[in-house]
Amino acid sequence: MRWSALAVGCGIAACSAPVIEMTLELPNAATTAAFDLSCVGAARITVISNKLEEGSQAEEHTQCFDFAEPLHSFDDVAVGLRGKFTFDVPRDGLAGVQLTGFSGRCNDTSTRFESVFYGGAPSAGDRTLVIPVHTGLSCGTEQSYKVRAIDLTALYASSPSNVTCVPPPDAMKLYTGFIRPRMLGTSAPPMMFEYGASALDTSDGMGKLQSFRPVDADPACVAIGYSGSASKGGTCIRPPEQAHGLCGVVDEVEVVAVPLDVSVLSIDPTLSMAYGESMFGAVWDASTRTPITDATVELLDPALGKVVYIDVGIDAGVSPPRLRRMAAVPGATSTAAGGGFLVYVRGTVTTLIVKAPNHVTQTIRIAVAPDEFSTTIVALARQ
Repeated sequence: MRWSALAVGCGIAACSAPVIEMTLELPNAATTAAFDLSCVGAARITVISNKLEEGSQAEEHTQCFDFAEPLHSFDDVAVGLRGKFTFDVPRDGLAGVQLTGFSGRCNDTSTRFESVFYGGAPSAGDRTLVIPVHTGLSCGTEQSYKVRAIDLTALYASSPSNVTCVPPPDAMKLYTGFIRPRMLGTSAPPMMFEYGASALDTSDGMGKLQSFRPVDADPACVAIGYSGSASKGGTCIRPPEQAHGLCGVVDEVEVVAVPLDVSVLSIDPTLSMAYGESMFGAVWDASTRTPITDATVELLDPALGKVVYIDVGIDAGVSPPRLRRMAAVPGATSTAAGGGFLVYVRGTVTTLIVKAPNHVTQTIRIAVAPDEFSTTIVALARQ
């Protein structure tokens, strides 16, 4: 481990008697030698207070520092940040600290930047707070994505005779993001959706966004999101060999938009409390464009969550078509006629193994975060 002093926290009355020293734990130099930090222009640190009572909001105090020179290594990060931050310990006590390095500058009008590096640590009440630093999205890995948002209600309303892949009727915005650990222990939800620099309004659910290559080694994922007035969805960007969805072409990222009222009604609060945030998914046949019955969805590490098979379909006799509440199918060990499932995840990037008889198995990475409803349709090819 390599260590570097970062900042000093002082009592609220004066800074003459430091009470907390923050220290960086830098990543392994051998494994990060090729990681590109050259685009980093600034670093931001956020000090988070304890909550006064359940349901109250914690106070956050943020400072920002511009780097004068390009960074070539994490040693440069340590040198650049050493002693640059001084903060008052919150009156309600220190809950934790978060750090992020990004490609912009402190005075930029936009604060939407994916982290090139990030860190965080909860407070244990000690005089020293050690912040592990993780690699985020390496400079020079930017690339464009063609994105297509599809309306889940229309998809099921048109199945199985003439499947219609249409945009959500409330088409509003597509945006990039980075789902990554908060690194604050139990002081906050384990994962966060960090909004990226690229976003656009859309009237047809389609557009081109600038993001980064997918990551497969870090406990985080590059993501695309869709937000409308009545529906929402988001997905980790898959590598090219897995990128083809149900409706789009090979080089498109497909985002499934689920009605907000249906998603809220479909989530089991008991399972959510026990396991964490949830993700909607459905298994479809890639060639016939029909949901697959008897598909199985497994977590590579079963300890990281729980898979529940759900009923997905359209309310009978309702016009215009309306997606019904996606209730759990009692005792189900595989998908029902709608091919649907919910995964409750213990707050980390994890891997799903999706199988069906006479189909090619797919393995996909997923991640969930508060305020973002992760969604996916896994389109399995026939063997």
